[in-house]
Amino acid sequence: FQIKPAAQPGAHASLDNPNNEYDNDTVCNRLKFLLDSHGWSSAQHKYYQLEQLRKILTHARKNVPYYRVLFHQIGFHPNDIQKLSDIRHLPLLTKDIIRDNPTSFVSDTIDPKEAVYMTTGGSTGNPLKIIMDRFVRSKTHANTHYYMQIAGFKVGELPHIRLHGNRVPS
Repeated sequence: FQIKPAAQPGAHASLDNPNNEYDNDTVCNRLKFLLDSHGWSSAQHKYYQLEQLRKILTHARKNVPYYRVLFHQIGFHPNDIQKLSDIRHLPLLTKDIIRDNPTSFVSDTIDPKEAVYMTTGGSTGNPLKIIMDRFVRSKTHANTHYYMQIAGFKVGELPHIRLHGNRVPS
C-alpha cells in the first residue's frame, strides 16, 4: 500500500498548539501517564513492562502478518512470557528482515490511508522506515515532550538542539 511520510523530524508541535498529525487526547493521556508513572517503584515498572510485553505480543500474534507466521512456526504463545528475560527465547529481528518486507510488520488493524512513516537516523547504515498510524505517532510525540520536560526543556519555549537524525543547516 501507499505510505506517506510523516512530518520532518524535530517538527514537534508544542502542547499548547497541537499539530493535526497527532490526536490531542492521546498525547495528553500518554504524557499524564508518563508523568504519573515517573515515581513508580522498580517492582511497579517491571510489572507494567511485563503486562505491556504480553499485550503487544498478543496483538502481534493476532494482527501482524510477520509475527502471526513466526509465532506459529516456532510454537510461541505470549503467555509463555513469565518474566521479562523470557523474551530471549524469541528470534532476533534484524533491520534486513524488516527491509525485505516492511508491510508484513504493519498490523491488520491499521487503515492504510492513515499509515505514515518516519525513518531512523541511519547511523548504523541505511535508514530504516518505521510505519505507524496516528495513534502511535501521538504516543511518540508525548514521549518526546516527556523526556524533554525531564531534561528541563519545554518544546517551543527555549532554544535548544536535539540531535535526532535532523539535518543541521550550516
